Amino acid sequence: MYFSQNISAAACCIALFCCLLLPTLAGAQNDLTPPTAPDYSQSACWAALPFREDAADETPKGISPTRDEENK
Repeated sequence: MYFSQNISAAACCIALFCCLLLPTLAGAQNDLTPPTAPDYSQSACWAALPFREDAADETPKGISPTRDEENK
């Protein structure tokens, strides 16, 4: 019984390997092109900037604000 359970587990692992990794190894992802690089000279390409008020300026609930945030 123990031997047959090990064989079943090994078969499942091999099947999982085939389903997840073989498409990658076969070149299925070679068709994808990488995205273009962001133009960091534009402020729209930045998630947060010191001169722009955005979500990065917010303090999460339960966290006390810093002195800089209190002086706004």
